[in-house]
Amino acid sequence: MKIAIVTSQGCVYPSLRYPQYLDQDNCFRSLSTEAKIVLVGHILEPRPYAASQFTYPKTAMRLQLAWNNRLVGFLAGFRPVEKLKDRLDRFSDALYTNFCYKYVAQSKVDAIYSFPWPFDRYVAAWANRLSRPLVIEMWEDYACFSSILMAAIDLPRSIISREVRRTYHWMHDVTKAADRVIVPTQVFASRLIELGIESRKIRVVPVCVDPSPVTPDLQSLREKHSLNECTKVVFHIGGLSPWHDLYTLMRSIRYTKTKLVFVIAGRKDEKLEQAAADYARGRARVVFTGRIEPSEVGSYLSLADICVAPYKFPQASGFFPAKVIRYMLAGKPIIATDTPEIREMFRGREAGLLVPQENHLAWADALDRLAEDSHECRRLGTTAKEVAENHYLTRHHTQQLMQVFREVI
Repeated sequence: MKIAIVTSQGCVYPSLRYPQYLDQDNCFRSLSTEAKIVLVGHILEPRPYAASQFTYPKTAMRLQLAWNNRLVGFLAGFRPVEKLKDRLDRFSDALYTNFCYKYVAQSKVDAIYSFPWPFDRYVAAWANRLSRPLVIEMWEDYACFSSILMAAIDLPRSIISREVRRTYHWMHDVTKAADRVIVPTQVFASRLIELGIESRKIRVVPVCVDPSPVTPDLQSLREKHSLNECTKVVFHIGGLSPWHDLYTLMRSIRYTKTKLVFVIAGRKDEKLEQAAADYARGRARVVFTGRIEPSEVGSYLSLADICVAPYKFPQASGFFPAKVIRYMLAGKPIIATDTPEIREMFRGREAGLLVPQENHLAWADALDRLAEDSHECRRLGTTAKEVAENHYLTRHHTQQLMQVFREVI
């Protein structure tokens, strides 16, 4: 079986300092043990597991990234510039995707496996022209996340509503054209069915990861952050997007009874650090590490006594957070916001404590409960690890994905 994977730069760009990109790369690597992989898209580094691959010339891609991220940033708001950018983007996309299509056609693949961007306008036509089945994977309810981002920058509700409608229309069109649609949660599957996508097309395949390796020298990490053996460490890793509700977590510090050290790994944010300093004064210590390397994640997890995943969503998001799987595989007790997706992730087992959304008092109670009860921590951590090892390893993702390909080929 030969499969064309049409992807964006983020999915196979391991030198970026984001564990999720390595997770995706590991999934592709695992898939290559079951089928021949032809990689097509924005790939900045050769992938040794691919039978063949086609990508942009590096210079052209970097110029495009510079155009998108820097030049246009200076000139944003000037209508002539925005129109020029749109025309150039459409021209470069059309030219590039024409080369991509020819490569896929020459490769004589049995199926096309794609993601919603950057080729969603083209892959359905490719699959139709080549008479090949198309499998599209969608990671989350993009309209939900877009609405959160737009609300965070205070856009008017009328604009947010318009963009949400446009996004749902786009999601419907992209998924309708596919033979199978892969989603990470049953929650998201239900949303697509509400949009009019046939349930027979949808397959729930959870996000999967491999256990994070632990470096042997943990003592130097303790010394780096002034953590002694008796310190109770609460650990969080992830971005500081508006749906990561770290402000509620910080507010909870004022109401905790136990002396804790919070280690927050991810992009630094001055406002959050100031809020943490105000809430933690005299009660706890909060360490902001900045972004850490993917190779360091396992070591930080090994130092943690409690792992946390605070979220804030206006509606079910379909989101299946890989960080919670990392916590589970490390055998750590977890406190997370009570969402349908997290409940689905725990598979009906008590694999962590769930607290109501934006409830800092509930967070404080949960933190105190675990900090004072080592037996409960071990019980929750053991259950979480068992669930993750039985369902959320990369090989599980590969097995389920291969079953989808066998259905359509």
